[in-house]
Amino acid sequence: MQNYKSSLNLSLNYNPNMKSIKLLIILLITLALNVSCKKDDDIVVIEMDLCENVTCFNGGNCVTGTCECPSGYSGEQCELYTPVVVRLLNETPLELVESGISIDSLHGKLYAGGYIFYIDTEDIIEGKEGLVCALTNLDQRYKWGCDEEDIDLFNLTSDPIYPEETAQGARPGDGIMNTLQILNSPCASGHAADACANYSDGVYDDWFLPSRGGMFLIYYNLEARGHVDNFGNDSYWTSNEQRDIGAWAVSFAGGTPTAYLKASSLKVRPVRAF
Repeated sequence: MQNYKSSLNLSLNYNPNMKSIKLLIILLITLALNVSCKKDDDIVVIEMDLCENVTCFNGGNCVTGTCECPSGYSGEQCELYTPVVVRLLNETPLELVESGISIDSLHGKLYAGGYIFYIDTEDIIEGKEGLVCALTNLDQRYKWGCDEEDIDLFNLTSDPIYPEETAQGARPGDGIMNTLQILNSPCASGHAADACANYSDGVYDDWFLPSRGGMFLIYYNLEARGHVDNFGNDSYWTSNEQRDIGAWAVSFAGGTPTAYLKASSLKVRPVRAF
């Protein structure tokens, strides 16, 4: 190989006394990396398998010398795992809570298309076990719609009761019913509730605009506790009217509920039940 030009640059200054050392280093590198040399005219091409001596556990795959781990696993060799995440592959969140797992440890975990922010341990949402919010906001701001029209909803003129609202229409799962009632009005077309109902993440297409209580729990259980941090300090529409010209939003600058004019353009985060 000494008649070939080497593609290895060892960055050593020329010194007759260093010739044997340079040759030894080239030999050691070649042996250590288990490389093969192929002659391509006067260039030595070094081929190496970066994954040859890499072992990935728990279903991980080696890519360019690094283990890519499946959901719930981490570490250089995928040897570490988060028990809750792994168990969610085979058990529902409610089953985990009933087995003794804390509810807060489930908040922010990926499940059924979104981030878990509410688990219904009191059977408030008929036929469902909890709620997730979409991974991202809708791609634009929306008006609430139906300005100066009082939709057949439970108008909320009082301040909310936190952390979990109990007033009918404002409870965490009531966004399902609210959204359906909003969509019954022609004035809702193209606005916040309609945008949620037409949203799809590629798997699920049963999303809705959350109630005031539901949106607050998204703030309280995800943003405020550091489980998810992609909301910013914006205000988000809820599916609750205040009166004919106003509707409720929740500010993620501190979780404060605020009544905005329905003609205001605010952020929207869809929600679905599982």
